[in-house]
Amino acid sequence: MITYRTFTEKLDTTKDLLAQQNELRNQLLHFINDVARPEEIVQINEWFQPSDNQFTLTVWYKLPVAKVEADMSMLPEAQSADVLAQKLREKGRRDRVNTMVDEHMIRSDSR
Repeated sequence: MITYRTFTEKLDTTKDLLAQQNELRNQLLHFINDVARPEEIVQINEWFQPSDNQFTLTVWYKLPVAKVEADMSMLPEAQSADVLAQKLREKGRRDRVNTMVDEHMIRSDSR
């Protein structure tokens, strides 16, 4: 999964702008090294909006997706048990649907 984090700061024009931008870049570097591993970084965008004196950094990075547990194992010795379990679940669903239909037919006297 790809996600992002944005760092934004309104810069004080009376101070050194480059130093302020570098402070925000250092925050981004700490985030990358502590939270998102450097090898997972996809892209980093910098943007300065002169009308608001706002400096923005956005880092796009990959997050590991939690593995979804498969209903059916791929191991041959487990497949027979998985297939049996799946068939029993399907049979249980069919039995419930048949029971519901029978009850509906009885209640509605539609026989």
